[in-house]
Amino acid sequence: MLPEIMTVREAIRKAERILPGKPAPEGQIDPRWQAIIRIEDYIEDCPEEVWLFTRNWGAHASADVRTAIATCLLEHLLEHHFLRVFPLVSDASRQSARFADTLSRCWHLGQARRPQNLKRLRVLMRELGGPSANKPLQRTGMSRSGQRRNRKSAAAPARR
Repeated sequence: MLPEIMTVREAIRKAERILPGKPAPEGQIDPRWQAIIRIEDYIEDCPEEVWLFTRNWGAHASADVRTAIATCLLEHLLEHHFLRVFPLVSDASRQSARFADTLSRCWHLGQARRPQNLKRLRVLMRELGGPSANKPLQRTGMSRSGQRRNRKSAAAPARR
């Protein structure tokens, strides 16, 4: 039997059924993060749909949800589709302090590391009054590395 092939819309619907939810107990796999990681698989081929989901949940009150959105989706949208996504990210960050916080949680990868794009990110972060893009953010806890270690997605490998 062939494995189930999910569309981006199905992955988004599944994630939205369990979000915002509550964090899993320490040391356990968080199904919310796993659902968001499944959406990550569609970033290269379906950036518009992933962006709409990212914009919505990237402004959520839960810092844990925002961290998942930042590290699993937003930083990879910027990595692969910087010129298309940056104006949307910039507008969303100006409209929502929470979304700006989500952006501040992203690493700069791929296209976002190009000098002209990195400069645009740094200018935006200074304008928003957030942490400088020059300074790496300190991450603690299991949220990112622990969830990625347990992922079932074939998307980008863990960076740690």
